[in-house]
Amino acid sequence: MCVKHEPKAVVTTKKLKTSNESVGRFYNNNLYTSNNYIVLLQHVNSSFEKVMENIETPGSSFIVKVKFFDWDGNYIKSFFIKESLFNIAFDDRTNTLIAQDNNNYLYKYKVKGLK
Repeated sequence: MCVKHEPKAVVTTKKLKTSNESVGRFYNNNLYTSNNYIVLLQHVNSSFEKVMENIETPGSSFIVKVKFFDWDGNYIKSFFIKESLFNIAFDDRTNTLIAQDNNNYLYKYKVKGLK
C-alpha cells in the first residue's frame, strides 16, 4: 500500500498599510523584495497632495513615494522622490535604491536610516 503525503504549507498574512487617504491618492506601481526589506514604489496623485507641491515633476500629475517594510510587514520608513520612476531594485549591502524612469535613465539613491 502506498500512502501519498503532501507537504503542508503554513501561510500567514499581514495587510501592509500602503496608503494614507488623508494625504492623497496612492497607486502602487512596483514592488521589490530584498533579503531584508519589501520596497514599495507608489505614485501619488499630486492634485490631492498639497504638502509635496514643491517637488512635483514638471508636466506630471504624480509624485513618487518609496516605502520600506520588514518581512513581518512592519512599516520602516518612506520618502518622496521628484523623478518619475517606474522600476526599482534595492541593494541590502549598501542600502542603495536603483531606479529607472520612463526615459530609461537610471538613478541611484543612498537610503539612510536602515539597519
